[in-house]
Amino acid sequence: MLSPELTEMLNDLVVLWDLAYEQLKPQVDYIIKKHIRDYERIDNCLEQILDIPTEKCYQLYLKLCTYYATFDYQRAKEYLALYEELYGEDDDKDD
Repeated sequence: MLSPELTEMLNDLVVLWDLAYEQLKPQVDYIIKKHIRDYERIDNCLEQILDIPTEKCYQLYLKLCTYYATFDYQRAKEYLALYEELYGEDDDKDD
């Protein structure tokens, strides 16, 4: 069993990840909606999402990678491979 202090720290971390997600989601939606192809902007966004190991951030990451693949399949594939390298294999992942 985890100590109360550790449990509290983990809960605080989850809250921070949720706040980060809430800031990143509109950026991803905007990039896709406006058909933005600025590599630096997309890479930056993907790298920020990559730092948040939650399921909803994984889904957001996939959404942005899927969009990226519409004009740079290889780069999107590299980002998916990077995610797999960091977080391990997931049977639900597709290119």
